[in-house]
Amino acid sequence: MKESGIIWDGAAFTEFVTNPSRFVKGTKMSFNGFKKAEQRADLLAYFASLSHDDTSHAAEGDVAAGEKAATKYCVVCHSVDKGGKTVFGPNLFDMYGKPAGAIEGYKYSDALLNSGLVWTDSNIIEFLADPNKFLPGTKAQFAGIKSAKDRADIVAYMKTLK
Repeated sequence: MKESGIIWDGAAFTEFVTNPSRFVKGTKMSFNGFKKAEQRADLLAYFASLSHDDTSHAAEGDVAAGEKAATKYCVVCHSVDKGGKTVFGPNLFDMYGKPAGAIEGYKYSDALLNSGLVWTDSNIIEFLADPNKFLPGTKAQFAGIKSAKDRADIVAYMKTLK
């Protein structure tokens, strides 16, 4: 852990509590991790509530880099423009902060519709890391984005899509 060089932001914390031994090779942590996204989000929110910094749970991303990353990873299946068409996935315009499955014009999976999720920094970051692990039964056919920076940047960009 000491030598990992990890900067403990919301994304890193979420990845760690998902599978500590995979996230930090050689950790002595014997905990296998939280399998449910809701448990991870609740734990992150709890730890964020202990801080005096109200932004401690937010992704620290760069909007311009997020737009480039979204172009690389997202626009193959999603539009990001106001009134944009449904491609293979729902339009991502004005999705941030909304309940999962709320964007009209797309037939969502039952898993997503019944998830009770609201699209927050931590939920989007986890979804982008591995959609099928985050939400088993999702229709998203996407392997995930390995880079925590790219995921945080995409979240920062998505917040501007209003």
